Amino acid sequence: MRSLMIWTMVAGVLPAAGALADPPQRSLPSVTTKDLDDYETKVKADSQYLIRLLAQDRDKAEALIRAGQMQRPAARLWAMDGQMLFAGDVFAGKSLQGNEKVAHFKHALEYLQESYDVAVEALKNTPDERLQEVLPGLQIDLALAALESGETELAKKHAAETLRQNTDGKNWNYGNIIHNANQTLGRCALREGKLADAKTYLLKAGATPGSPQLNSFGPQMQLARELLEKGAKETVLQYLDLVSKFWASDKEQSEPNKQHAALIAGWKREIAEGKIPTGAQWR
Repeated sequence: MRSLMIWTMVAGVLPAAGALADPPQRSLPSVTTKDLDDYETKVKADSQYLIRLLAQDRDKAEALIRAGQMQRPAARLWAMDGQMLFAGDVFAGKSLQGNEKVAHFKHALEYLQESYDVAVEALKNTPDERLQEVLPGLQIDLALAALESGETELAKKHAAETLRQNTDGKNWNYGNIIHNANQTLGRCALREGKLADAKTYLLKAGATPGSPQLNSFGPQMQLARELLEKGAKETVLQYLDLVSKFWASDKEQSEPNKQHAALIAGWKREIAEGKIPTGAQWR
């Protein structure tokens, strides 16, 4: 599945973050039916075509994705590629601060909301399991974009709604939703000054059973880092013990698991010494 590699591919291929961080209200290029046909042909033949396009011309990629979803709303491709566009924008947004960061994510919130609404409406007219499967990921992205835009109530709404609907434990995305939605809810709680709630959400995120993505690429550490900045050392150590169950399990003595176990052990030592880890996952 394409989503399994989105984050690794984006981080490895896109240029430096500032190159993608143009202000919102862009004047996007026009898109013809032939442009959409050509794009569909290329992405079906080459799984990394969109990644290269994002690196070369991010606005063209957005224009194609938004036009494709509006004109061909029942096609799963466009909603999935909207998620990849957002993955690139999250990567770009890491270097931004203040109003520039808020504006950057408000633009992302705009196209994600459009994508989500179009997909929901399309499913009313033409039920499709493959398109339905994309919706939870889109809504988790919406929650994150809302959080980074300063829209805390909207972020909480989307994250909580996705958790309520996450009832199929056999779905590949089940563990991702538990982890990512609780991370967002915890970060919202911190912004509201609710430290105890944020700690609870971090432990709920860590209690995920894992997923193909989490088992391979590991958990997110943003909420853990923010809690360490508030002095919540013991909670973060508990979280690392929880995520080690799927990311560094003793039951599977593979080389990646050994490497992950060593990373976690190193992070725990740093935290015990009063430090905040500075590895890529913590930034």
